[in-house]
Amino acid sequence: WAPFSKKNQLLFVYCFDPLVILSCSPEEPDCKIVYKDAGVILPIDTRAAYLRGGSNLIPVSITDDRYYVGGCHTTFEWKKMFHFYLVVVLDTVDWKIIHLSKPVRFIYEGQPVGWGSHITLGRVDTTLVDIYNDKYIIQDPISIMRIGPNTFQTTVNIRDCVSLLYSLHIPIQNIIQDNKDLPRQQLGYWNNRAKEMSDYLGDHITEALHNGFNLAGHRASHTIDGRLIPTWRQSHC
Repeated sequence: WAPFSKKNQLLFVYCFDPLVILSCSPEEPDCKIVYKDAGVILPIDTRAAYLRGGSNLIPVSITDDRYYVGGCHTTFEWKKMFHFYLVVVLDTVDWKIIHLSKPVRFIYEGQPVGWGSHITLGRVDTTLVDIYNDKYIIQDPISIMRIGPNTFQTTVNIRDCVSLLYSLHIPIQNIIQDNKDLPRQQLGYWNNRAKEMSDYLGDHITEALHNGFNLAGHRASHTIDGRLIPTWRQSHC
């Protein structure tokens, strides 16, 4: 579930595709459905879904509570288990996704984390975390906050053992301008898009590392790099 607040309501993205939005209150035992795509029957079996939740969602600016931005992830098995971090932009008036980014490249000590580089983060509660050689490469979004007009900070869970704080430059107004008139997509469109991007990276892993994740034939035009903020690091093993 991806939590967010709008007009003093605590809301959750229950599922991104199909899109289901819930309203929950500590005073009430049951959540209420605020929106769900037509034809959706709850509950939803999401075990086969590629596009999954992650961080909270936040308004793109202090003056715009229509568009919310956050981090989600896609789970993909290619020789190893990959969790890719994707930036999602949600229209909370028409209730639709308008943008799903390419996987974010998280940079650690000058190298993208987990992409062809043998990087050891060190011992975390006696667990040696080797991003590339471990069986599972997990980079899940945990939280996001806005620092400036196009600057955000996000915490990323690395293989369920350590949280790292990254700075993200997201050209959010350009993204909204380019995508605000995008029609509502058919059910499964965003899930399949996440799967296609994951498949492409799995097949072109070395190429993708060096070309900034420019995915041929994909509509996403903005590459987002995550820059480590080295003074902050938290173990949660």
